[in-house]
Amino acid sequence: MEKFRKKPEQKRSQTLFESIIESAARVLPALGYARATTNRIAKRAGISIGSLYQYFPNKDAIIASLLERELNKHFDEVASIVEREEDRSLDEIVDLLVEKFYALYLGQKELSRELFINASKLNQTNEILFVRNRVVDVLSQLLVKKDKLDPELAKIKAFISLNAFMGIIQTCSLVKDLPMPEIEIKKQISSLIKAYLNMKAI
Repeated sequence: MEKFRKKPEQKRSQTLFESIIESAARVLPALGYARATTNRIAKRAGISIGSLYQYFPNKDAIIASLLERELNKHFDEVASIVEREEDRSLDEIVDLLVEKFYALYLGQKELSRELFINASKLNQTNEILFVRNRVVDVLSQLLVKKDKLDPELAKIKAFISLNAFMGIIQTCSLVKDLPMPEIEIKKQISSLIKAYLNMKAI
């Protein structure tokens, strides 16, 4: 997919480019994919439709760029926590990561839902898998350092933990009525991941 027609180079252009993506982040969860038109995104950004089309060929390109922005933001959050909190115990870091990711995804539940259900339509599945693999690499390095695990085993554990977590989070983004309070869901997710990581054999 052609994501954008030109890359912004000057500060003013970068600000306009980002304002279009941010407007999509507001319009998409409020109206849903079908009604989140380029006209509505441009109006929310306070620009003309012509200005929008200078950067993006269509709505799908804007939403794909929004998804990429969110994915990179989430990766940066993981890397930052792992680096900043490296002196903490593994269990403490797991708690911090679960808390942060829960806030990132379910703190903006409607946006997460729309991006998730439309990722395949936008041909962005590979983007999601690419970023998840980057997260797995960061987490597996953490497991090698903290638990002295063999790198291959660490990667397996990181892969299973992350994708189990994301499966729960994505389900929560789709379900209107959660089966328990949010604080309990976070506690259960943390307990699940820590129990799995603490298993000595798989």
